[in-house]
Amino acid sequence: MGGRSISLVIKSLKEGNKDALEYLYKRHYSKLYAFAGRFRLGHVSSDDIVQQTFLRIWENRGLLKDDVPFEKQLYTIGKNIILNHIKKEKPNISLDDLKIMDRPPEKGSDNVPEKEEMLKRVYEKIGEMPARRREIFELYRFHGLSYLEISKKLKISKNTVANHLQMAISFLRKEL
Repeated sequence: MGGRSISLVIKSLKEGNKDALEYLYKRHYSKLYAFAGRFRLGHVSSDDIVQQTFLRIWENRGLLKDDVPFEKQLYTIGKNIILNHIKKEKPNISLDDLKIMDRPPEKGSDNVPEKEEMLKRVYEKIGEMPARRREIFELYRFHGLSYLEISKKLKISKNTVANHLQMAISFLRKEL
């Protein structure tokens, strides 16, 4: 792959070239590994996250967007995989846990009761959303599906997906 432009590498990947995947893996492994290491994942290692991220890239290579930088897509997929692991490990943890985890702990406390209370409120508020909005939000946030994937799965337009997600996020911000 050498000095080829990233757009040509992505095009080659989308065509099923495994060398392109290997090139991207070697180029982005250490940064993605460090990114994954910032999260408390229990039994899942940072290396597992990187492997799963690139597996998802390979499986969904046809869905890679030409107008979005590859690194942004890579980190979005990695973040969603991390969130799915967090959700599986602790049923009361959501996306908002990332914001809580990024806060420095208060002196003499590890914020566990505060975190649990916040997560409980987040899930309660998600449960208050209209069924379709909640479904779209969960597909996007917890299952890592793109707008296009959701629109195909639910047989609705991408704009409808975007509107529901915007309303869901606005609702959560207002309520929390």
